[in-house]
Amino acid sequence: MATHMLVAVHGLWGNPSHVQYVAKSIEQRYNEAVMVHLPRVNVGIRTYHGIDVCGERLYQDIVIALERNPQVNKFSILGYSAGGLYSRYAVGRLYQEGYFDENRITPVNFITFACPHLGVRRSPRTLFNRFYNCMPPYLLWRAGAQFAVADDDTNPLLHTLTRPDSVFMAGLKQFKCLVAYANTQNDRTVPYSTASLSARNPYRKAPSRTRLEGYPNIVSVRHLNTNEPPAALSFAEKAPTPLLSSCFSVFIGLLRVLLLLCFLPLAILGLCLANAVARCTYPKIAIPSDFRNPQTQQQQQQ
Repeated sequence: MATHMLVAVHGLWGNPSHVQYVAKSIEQRYNEAVMVHLPRVNVGIRTYHGIDVCGERLYQDIVIALERNPQVNKFSILGYSAGGLYSRYAVGRLYQEGYFDENRITPVNFITFACPHLGVRRSPRTLFNRFYNCMPPYLLWRAGAQFAVADDDTNPLLHTLTRPDSVFMAGLKQFKCLVAYANTQNDRTVPYSTASLSARNPYRKAPSRTRLEGYPNIVSVRHLNTNEPPAALSFAEKAPTPLLSSCFSVFIGLLRVLLLLCFLPLAILGLCLANAVARCTYPKIAIPSDFRNPQTQQQQQQ
């Protein structure tokens, strides 16, 4: 039986099928050496309940899975989008309850994909950004407020997750490998900076659909009717664009704007209805109030 458990966590509005491909790929690659667990406790609008509530449910689900598989002695977790934040919370709770103590479970890999580690709040330099920062709490309730760092004026949850003396940071430090994957372009909800925990985005002004020189393709490409592959484009140059292609791109852009104007009111209405349902189904779940690392407290007292 597998002694290494990998927990794959989906994101906002998600369900386990969103990470099913990754789970199957890992199972095929490692056969019986790794057991993949797909939690179902935060499906759909239940993700509106907030990072702390979803993280607590995830923690409880992981504990049940570990109790059902007592042979497990290695633990890894993979979080996609908001699932990365749920994972950080759950890891802190596992550490707090002693699951990572010596001779119990060894944390191995902590991995996130396009996770808003720094939230989704934008710089209030423009009127659109200010409007954008106000919308998440109204459309996504507690989760939106936490993503926008608007849930608490003195101690937002995202700040709590990053406090050096918290169980969350102590739990992350137990893992042998910490990886955060981020999209460099075209991810408007979770841009590079927040997914990579970076203060700036070096790819902001890079032309789209280019590749960095010196980095090989990770996808096998076969070139037909030629003996030599085409030269890679650098950030300083672009391939010439035909007039017909430019006109078509303009037409597609206008069509997208028209569709956005038509369906945006319906989308907002749907989000508001989901928000109302989430409020009605908010669970009565006990969440600890003290997340300080006991070991850090003892060291400070000494």
